Amino acid sequence: MCPVCGLPEELCICEEVAKEQQRITVKVNRRRYGKEVTIVEGLDPNEIDVVVHPQSIIHSMVEFIDGAVIAQLSNPDMAIPIALSLFYPERCRDTQTPPLDFNTLKSLDFKPFFGR
Repeated sequence: MCPVCGLPEELCICEEVAKEQQRITVKVNRRRYGKEVTIVEGLDPNEIDVVVHPQSIIHSMVEFIDGAVIAQLSNPDMAIPIALSLFYPERCRDTQTPPLDFNTLKSLDFKPFFGR
């Protein structure tokens, strides 16, 4: 049994997970006028797919090795991203952006991005 995850040794992936965590680094740099930018290093550009989402509801998506996708969604309003950049790592409760209404959301469209 693995002492870290508790799985049998033949099922344990702790070593592989540790290698992946070391490969990718995320850091925040302060640029001109105090603006902070997030820099992600260690990603293979061939592992990143870029698409255009005209509704601007989905702001980011991550696909996991099992095929599951987690997405960040909100109304197409820059108040939330701006508040996040100003208050990070805290979240701002009063962006005055209405909550996303899934009952009225008709579709999520995507188009290929050829700008690389």
